Amino acid sequence: TLWIEVRDSVLAHHLGLQSPVFLERLQAKLNDKSVLALRFRVGQLPEAPPRRELPGPLPKSDQKRLEGLVSGLKPDLQGAARQAAEAIFKARAWRERQGWTPCPVCGTHSERKPICIVCQDLRGNPQVQVATLALTREPDLLSDVLNFPYLSFDALEVARYSALRQLEGAMDELSFAVVSSGGDAILREFLEGTAHVWLALELRRPLEKVSRRNYTKLPEKVMNVLSSGA
Repeated sequence: TLWIEVRDSVLAHHLGLQSPVFLERLQAKLNDKSVLALRFRVGQLPEAPPRRELPGPLPKSDQKRLEGLVSGLKPDLQGAARQAAEAIFKARAWRERQGWTPCPVCGTHSERKPICIVCQDLRGNPQVQVATLALTREPDLLSDVLNFPYLSFDALEVARYSALRQLEGAMDELSFAVVSSGGDAILREFLEGTAHVWLALELRRPLEKVSRRNYTKLPEKVMNVLSSGA
């Protein structure tokens, strides 16, 4: 006997009356008579998965940008390029509607935060970790990709992101130490030096070009400590 669960007793009764017909068709489909009877009973059915929303037409702004991207290609390539670009634009729009946010490193929309899974995996790469440490000490290395010939552009961007996060943690601790010490000059000097390295990476400019005028770009707590007499 094959027991089949349905949502309510009315449906169970209705299907039970038709069970001989269902049984005959099932036995024919299986080409055997291993199932001799069908019985219907009320049970808890699993919820149906949410229906996936299909991407809609592109907004006019995206359509205009798409046409600009393919306009410079050879005519025989434009059709395939347009189709590929449209798929990418639609996928991004769908992700935005699902609440996905752009990865701060590569810009790809992802449901994972703070960075996408691809960039997160790159953070664990030993070569990226070496580059991260180097950038926290010498931010000017970022100006020339040849300083990191073993890294792709994306991997170097991940190293920059990781270096910024590490420097932010160091600045947070140093800010607390400066305030707790009543404005210790040595701690304040360390904080200022770390802040300048952070600004060089954040603004993508040479360390020697960073000045106090850039302090408004610092995290608020760090800016307040360096701007005050603490």
